[in-house]
Amino acid sequence: MVLNKSSKEVWAYQAAIGTAAIVAADSVSYEFGEYNDECGKWSIANTQNPTESHWVYNSGTPTLINTERKFQTFKKVFLPVTAQCYAWMQGKPVEADPNVTISTLTSGMTYPLTIRNEELEGTHPDNVQAVDCYVIALTSNAERGKELLVEAEFVYGTIQDINTYVNLTTAPLAPGNLMTGSYNGNPIFKWKDVSIPGVEKVMWMESKEHDIVTSDEGVTQTIHTGKSESVKIIVWGGIEVDDMWDDYKARYTRNSTLQLKKYDETSNIMFTF
Repeated sequence: MVLNKSSKEVWAYQAAIGTAAIVAADSVSYEFGEYNDECGKWSIANTQNPTESHWVYNSGTPTLINTERKFQTFKKVFLPVTAQCYAWMQGKPVEADPNVTISTLTSGMTYPLTIRNEELEGTHPDNVQAVDCYVIALTSNAERGKELLVEAEFVYGTIQDINTYVNLTTAPLAPGNLMTGSYNGNPIFKWKDVSIPGVEKVMWMESKEHDIVTSDEGVTQTIHTGKSESVKIIVWGGIEVDDMWDDYKARYTRNSTLQLKKYDETSNIMFTF
């Protein structure tokens, strides 16, 4: 069996809501990150087309009536090579080379993404892409001995296929200004600026409110993102110092930080909760 190495899972920033960013064979597109076996199979944008039964009084056989289509959320699981996915979630990155600070927008919206999957090889190469994509949930998993893994959940406005735009002939770029290399998942966890030893795994879940408004008999939907929900954090480890662990469990108002580094021990992401 010959492995399929030509299929693509890519994204691009849109210049405007409602306007796809990947429209030509040479459109610029970007990879999400790197992958391993834990990332699983790619998830593709899809819709449901529900129907309802309608009976005529003199017929025992129902007539099916199409109702408004439903757009399902879809997820992307990957190993990030930058903090870009957190900017998609929080919405406000500020560059101060070589650092980037990401904070939550108090108003407004992020730039939407066009996300495309191309299933190539075989006799019928195909593609499908979602337009006006926004991240509404982000789950991050940092575990010692593994790479940082994220699962991003997207909601989107409309769907297009190969009948709309041709397949790409220009190879996608690595994200983050062509940066490569995933982050190791070894959590460097601090509680009120004091390192907590023995932490083996940290998982945290972010989400935000959103509203959906449909138009054109459900062909298109408009996404309005709202406020961020409280972050949920789960910490695994064997804590040797009891009073430090007791202080953490007491939930006093303190900042906690989580630092994850790349294997060069220089590039890193610092999360503050």
